[in-house]
Amino acid sequence: MFDLAPYFVWAPTLMLVIARVSGIFMTAPLLSNSWIPTTVKALLSIVVGLAVTARLAAPVAPPADWAALVMGMGGELLIGATIGFATNLLFGAMEMAGEQIGQQMGISLAEVFNPLSETNTNVVGQLLNLTGLAIFLLIGGHRTMLGGLLDTFHSVPLLKVTLPAGLMDVMVALMTAALVLSMKVAAPVLVVMLLVSMAMGLIQRTMPQLNILSVGFQVRAAVAAGVLALGVAALGPLIQQAWSGASELIASLF
Repeated sequence: MFDLAPYFVWAPTLMLVIARVSGIFMTAPLLSNSWIPTTVKALLSIVVGLAVTARLAAPVAPPADWAALVMGMGGELLIGATIGFATNLLFGAMEMAGEQIGQQMGISLAEVFNPLSETNTNVVGQLLNLTGLAIFLLIGGHRTMLGGLLDTFHSVPLLKVTLPAGLMDVMVALMTAALVLSMKVAAPVLVVMLLVSMAMGLIQRTMPQLNILSVGFQVRAAVAAGVLALGVAALGPLIQQAWSGASELIASLF
């Protein structure tokens, strides 16, 4: 008769591994989106958890009771959620830049539902968000993110999760990097919009008979769209540089 007793020894280890893996499916970009069924996320977490558990040298010593196991699973969940949240900050920066650009273009009232962030955003914010996600996938950011999660099983053993000493410093650095990325993305359009406003004001002063308000909206929208089209090529290096810095900060935590 087939003996299942040796496999039950691995059950607590498997539960802890799945908890750490499932954290990234709760906060990471693309993986945490609501349009991915919860059943699919759970199955992916189990599949990845089985693969990781199979590579472990030995099972961890099970906790004394179920309460300790649940607390341990909460700590493991926090690791995956932290990595996913830190990665998601980059896409929050892209959406923030889109909000600023949309306001200057005058189309901020045309808001749509963004399935990536599950909030209402203007069309420019959604465009930049989707563009950033496409670039993130092209540069292999999703593989780096998952690889970093798998590396934590070597640097932070199961049931050995502690609050890192520099957690707040790293979070502040990540938010600062996201703000800087947002400013870099939005700066060309904002500067050009400032020059356009100055030019239209000068025209209005020199030619009062010309109604600038009737053509100002179209001019601002057309000029901003042109600057955005020219600046798309620069988004790749910006996102790659921001992701490299963010991945180093995340790695410093673990």
